[in-house]
Amino acid sequence: GRYSEMLSEATGLPALSVREAGDHIKRNDEIFYLGWVVQGRIKGYNRAALRYSIVGACAVGMNPQEWDTAKIIKDKTGITNPRIKVFYARGAFDIDKLDAVHRLFMNIALKTLKENKGDKNIIKLIEKGGDFVDRENIKAAADWITGYNRRFGEQG
Repeated sequence: GRYSEMLSEATGLPALSVREAGDHIKRNDEIFYLGWVVQGRIKGYNRAALRYSIVGACAVGMNPQEWDTAKIIKDKTGITNPRIKVFYARGAFDIDKLDAVHRLFMNIALKTLKENKGDKNIIKLIEKGGDFVDRENIKAAADWITGYNRRFGEQG
């Protein structure tokens, strides 16, 4: 995705999909995990945590950033280690790019939001899509990764 490419450019570290990581990163190596938010959790995080030592993560979601967004997602994902830093970046959404299961889930969520007079901005975003990807949204994560590597040395 675009954020992984931006983080790679900013930090000089490779951006790998979970599949690619299996071929290039050894078990228990330190990684920074980037994943999209599904039902308030970072998708795939816990599975990756079984294989790698995750030092930080960035959750990419549809909602605007609030002061506690990253903490809420960290808690819902079940990340209890206080040393694992979690960031949040608002991304892009296009319902037509989702697989059938997630498209169905979003259509159900949309129906529920409309019935319950939910957030009009989220309803509009689901219906029309939106792109909020911006380098500024991941600047804090990129700066943190760069600082982490200076303190502890690049792990690969």
